[in-house]
Amino acid sequence: MVKQNFYCVIDSGFSKLRFSVFSPDLENIFSETISTKFQLDDPNYFLEIKKLIKNAEKKISAYINDIILTFDTSETFIIDISLS
Repeated sequence: MVKQNFYCVIDSGFSKLRFSVFSPDLENIFSETISTKFQLDDPNYFLEIKKLIKNAEKKISAYINDIILTFDTSETFIIDISLS
């Protein structure tokens, strides 16, 4: 496998787990979503993350070194601002 610089993002929401890999040009190379409940004390949750990473490595034929991890819990308050 080749060592390349990709942007890898895990979005851990309350009901879904999303994993995406982007090229240095921010082109989406790989994306997968699974339905799961977020529970830190559940070992199966981390096994699902591991499966997503292995699937991505197979698809892009490269090792994944760095991952950006985002959490979205029911206690999180998010403000989204856009300019037009």
